[in-house]
Amino acid sequence: MTSKALTGSGSARASRSRRWHADWLPAALGALLVWVATGAVAGQGFLGTLQQSIIVASFLALVGFGEVFVISTGSGNIDLSVPYVVTLSAYLSASIMRGSDAMLLPALAAILVLGPIVGLVNFSIIRLLSIPPLVATLAVGFVLRTVVELLAATGAKAPSPALIHFAVGHFIGVSPLSLLVVGVGIVASILLTRARYGREVLATGQSPEAARLAGIATSRVVLRAYMLSGGTAAICGLLLGAYSNGPSLDMAEQYQLGAIAVVVLGGSAIAGGRSNVAGVWWAALLLTLLATLVSLTAAGPGVQHIAEGAVIVGVLAAMPKR
Repeated sequence: MTSKALTGSGSARASRSRRWHADWLPAALGALLVWVATGAVAGQGFLGTLQQSIIVASFLALVGFGEVFVISTGSGNIDLSVPYVVTLSAYLSASIMRGSDAMLLPALAAILVLGPIVGLVNFSIIRLLSIPPLVATLAVGFVLRTVVELLAATGAKAPSPALIHFAVGHFIGVSPLSLLVVGVGIVASILLTRARYGREVLATGQSPEAARLAGIATSRVVLRAYMLSGGTAAICGLLLGAYSNGPSLDMAEQYQLGAIAVVVLGGSAIAGGRSNVAGVWWAALLLTLLATLVSLTAAGPGVQHIAEGAVIVGVLAAMPKR
């Protein structure tokens, strides 16, 4: 390879690196500004506010890590069944554990099967029945909601004490739950930026037809994306149920649009073909801190929605144009 080619290759990598940082930088700066504003309104506890917000943001980031794979495949792919999978996972796992540490592993095995199966069902309905992803995944979610209501009417449900300790505990001032989610994010980032599957996801999102001509099995790529989204949502449900000391019917309502918002705010393209996992984390922290700030001002839900809308518009406007 000539020195000119090497120089060109290095320049391209540097350009991609700059774009990657520029994509998540607006969300990161927004999170910093909102954190400062939250501390100023509270009058104290800057560090405590940040620590608690990081824990709460971990759940939103976790479902966002799965959603980013689906959205990155393009063609209108989106997963609106996420909050229903989260809730069903929380109820199913708590029903299995019933407050016993001995049943933690069976519960974990059950939800690791549940999530990908829901993803498979979502994909099958979209492809076999030619139903738009938005409609198909929402319909699956409504079915899951019915299952949740049936589970809620059954016997006692409680997470295991060990899982609760993991979800709410700290080790040397650090939340193990947040560290786990950071680990999931690192794996997701490696998959999308370094692994062959990630290249196939982005190629499918940029042009499904070109990807097929290049020998990529685009249907398999999209199927795996939906299964990953279902899997992260199921894990979120297990952890959120423990963090909340038990499941509730409305525990995941905010994740339906929240999971999509953090993907877009984090710098991924809603049309597919471009992703940014680090941005998902920053966007989740931004929205969590914003909700905390609004609650401190004793404003109603309407004000929170207006504030969230304004922040989303501001962050998107600050992103580099392509």
